[in-house]
Amino acid sequence: MPHNNRRIFTKTRTKKLNTKKFYIDTDAAAQNAIEIISNETILALDTEFMREKTYYPELSLIQIASKKFSVCIDCLSGLNLEPVVDLLSQPDRYWILHSARQDLEVIYGLKKQLLKKICDTQIAAGLGGFAPQVSLQALLSDLLSVQLEKKYSRTDWGHRPLSAGELDYAFDDVFHLIRLWETLRKRLEKLGRYAWVTEDCQALLEKPLIPATTQIWGRIKGLGKLNLDAQCAAYHLICWREKTAQKLNRPRRWILSDEILLTIAHGLPTKLEELKSISGLSMSLIERSGLGILKAIALHNGQELLAMVKARSARNHPSKEAFRRLQSKISVRADELGINVELLATRREITEILRGEYSKRIRQGWRAKELKNLI
Repeated sequence: MPHNNRRIFTKTRTKKLNTKKFYIDTDAAAQNAIEIISNETILALDTEFMREKTYYPELSLIQIASKKFSVCIDCLSGLNLEPVVDLLSQPDRYWILHSARQDLEVIYGLKKQLLKKICDTQIAAGLGGFAPQVSLQALLSDLLSVQLEKKYSRTDWGHRPLSAGELDYAFDDVFHLIRLWETLRKRLEKLGRYAWVTEDCQALLEKPLIPATTQIWGRIKGLGKLNLDAQCAAYHLICWREKTAQKLNRPRRWILSDEILLTIAHGLPTKLEELKSISGLSMSLIERSGLGILKAIALHNGQELLAMVKARSARNHPSKEAFRRLQSKISVRADELGINVELLATRREITEILRGEYSKRIRQGWRAKELKNLI
């Protein structure tokens, strides 16, 4: 593949790595790169992938950088990624990422292993006073006066060959991360919040990468309007949809939209003819999966699930006034800290607090100390 800025790692080039960029698409080049990277204890990491048409992310590139060099590993070139995965899973290395959630999912998909120690610069920035979802482009511009090219942000990373501009974008996405983290770290240390970011980044590593069925089910808009049996049916339809989406490697919304799923659950159909009468439900899906859908619905009267749904429905719903009072108190404290209120406690967490339910995030760590006299 002809790339204008393509360079392959060789042992003879290891002395010429001042801010160099290396495109890796052979096993030999990857092995040489890993040998050099292995000498570094702090590295930046980014990935490029596609998932618009799939359930699981389709990895295209892995970018790794130190202060001296950056490498772009072409995951579609047929090279053996095992040595790369082994490097990523080593416990003595600290990885810097920005908005790491999806990158962690991608890396985990390679060999069901996670990075051991990370710092997410988006989390660090939020705790340092920036917006919770601040972009890398905005941070680099504000803190380092670095301007990233935006026109490649929606590139189809699955196509080949990649242009020189696309590769430069991929390199730049990772190359500045270590310097950015050093700047943010100084800011957090001055504020006495270095432990905060360590705590929140560790929590990110412990958070399930694929949401549990109960989490997907509980967050479907309109679920609470259904009766208990229909809510149970919706749960089992979600289980069926997740398994089907994973098996076919297609987005869950392609299998069945939330709106139609709730419509099916509401009707509690028992026959294919009843499924066929549901508006928006395609005949091809009924022919292919109708019996599976009916089988899932038939599980709706399970006593354990019904008890859970009853308990969920019976939870007290805090008044709007109580919610506003607590949110106001938390907002005042967030303003004093100079952070967004959502970083201290989300709307969902405020509701849970008023119900007497405290997540681990609220019960422990720096948030528990900051909220101690407020809740």
